[in-house]
Amino acid sequence: MAGGINIFENLKDFGFVRNKTQALGFWLAYVILSIALLFVGSMITLAIYGLIGVNNYVVGDTILIIIFCLYPAVIAGLVIREKKLENSYYLATLLAIVLTYYTFTLGGLIPAALLTIWKKR
Repeated sequence: MAGGINIFENLKDFGFVRNKTQALGFWLAYVILSIALLFVGSMITLAIYGLIGVNNYVVGDTILIIIFCLYPAVIAGLVIREKKLENSYYLATLLAIVLTYYTFTLGGLIPAALLTIWKKR
């Protein structure tokens, strides 16, 4: 971009130091990815239930909830590890799990996005 800020710069580099606009792009990209993963996971779950003839979706829904509560925590953990932050920052992963449980990944990825603003140690 000519003189502008690319908000989707280095999305796969968890150690990259972002500004606030780039952190918003990081958050948005990983929210979109989580929605895509949820869609694919739901389709796989439905296909498996169709193959084995099970009408009880509680187990599949529980598995998807567990996976998507861990998704933002894993992203936050990767950011912490790549930036070599102190161990106390891992509390952000617990915050991510709690926020995800109540707000899906919209809120759960906020701690990870905020951690991308911190400088490497």
